[in-house]
Amino acid sequence: MNNAQLHRSLIRREIDIAIARPALDDAEITTRKLGDEPLVLAAPDTLDLPKGAVDLRQLAGEAFVLYPEFPRPSFADFVLNACAGLGIEMARRLFTMDFQTAIALVSVGEGVAIVPQSVGSVQRTGVRFHDIANPLAQTGVSVNHRLDEQGVHVRNFAAIAQKVARKTF
Repeated sequence: MNNAQLHRSLIRREIDIAIARPALDDAEITTRKLGDEPLVLAAPDTLDLPKGAVDLRQLAGEAFVLYPEFPRPSFADFVLNACAGLGIEMARRLFTMDFQTAIALVSVGEGVAIVPQSVGSVQRTGVRFHDIANPLAQTGVSVNHRLDEQGVHVRNFAAIAQKVARKTF
């Protein structure tokens, strides 16, 4: 589920807990931060980029693959706002519904994408992951549940998630 679906499902009591990126923002939801993760650039391996970190301003002519397209606001808006904050323009934007499709489009040369660093930890054919020279805001991962949730299973899950996250982040 994307964040909007996670939020809606929590409020409707269809699910008890949600791991989200970025955090769900609602007065009825408790959010516990698990950690922050830097963003990296996913680029086709055919794109001639310098070794080391890439300055995103060098990519002004490239299409940026963003996800998800709907619902908004979403991770796409997080990336757009972070880039705008650094004065980075994305003249050409291509929206898709999920990061798997975004990475697939990058692998066939349709554009570049800005993704969480963990996405780049797994090798993907046709894609190279690069650090960003002008670092963008980090993206947070959180565990979320309703304020009125009293179940021991939810409290235990959130505690275990935080413990595992401390080792990961």
